[in-house]
Amino acid sequence: MSHSLLKRRFIIQVGNRDVRQDIHSFFLELEALLLFPGMGNILFGAVMELISNAEKALLKRAYFQKNNLDIHNPRVYKEGLKNFVEEYQSILASEYPALLKKQNRKITLETDVTGERILIFVRSNIGLLKEEEKRIRTRLRAVEKSGGVHDFYRKFADDSESKGLGLAMVVFFLIELGFESKNFRIYEENGETIARLDLPLIEQYRTIRDGKRAAARLRANKTRKGNITTTTSAPLNSQDGPLALK
Repeated sequence: MSHSLLKRRFIIQVGNRDVRQDIHSFFLELEALLLFPGMGNILFGAVMELISNAEKALLKRAYFQKNNLDIHNPRVYKEGLKNFVEEYQSILASEYPALLKKQNRKITLETDVTGERILIFVRSNIGLLKEEEKRIRTRLRAVEKSGGVHDFYRKFADDSESKGLGLAMVVFFLIELGFESKNFRIYEENGETIARLDLPLIEQYRTIRDGKRAAARLRANKTRKGNITTTTSAPLNSQDGPLALK
């Protein structure tokens, strides 16, 4: 495995814009390192969409908590989400960011670049709700059916949570750089919601997702051959399409 050429970690508190310039500078540094004109601003845009998405998820938790709303009740969630979207700008400017900081709710951006790949994680220390996971799957499937950002907006955007454009824009940004939608994943792990960009720089590179799928196939083959007598877990990508979450 190639050694790291550039590695950085950023902590982002909701509502704090100071760190964004440092993040932008990092991606411009990455562009210069890889001699890839335009990459810095495009990846910065994609990552800021992911950070914004994580901020909204954290603020939504705080909003539901402060207003004593059951976020796991589908009917309450739908009504609370509507109010949250309508009040979002005032929520962002109110006491909610300070409440999240007090609860140690934060977003972490981790980057690691080798000669083979760019690996980016945007983590928030809350899990995914079922409604959020459903929405993510719906939005990413809609991206694949669309003919571009304008077509997506016209056909698939709705009035909830910023019209669903944030995650779609991440995919469109990657495509603009020559990558594919499968290089982007959102999933939950150990109580965190994680967005991952796994971007190959050489043809021979095998992504994390490809490695997990290969391992799952190997386990399944061993089971079929009787080499493993105990029940194995289902493959990590049981939906096994380009939009499977992991």
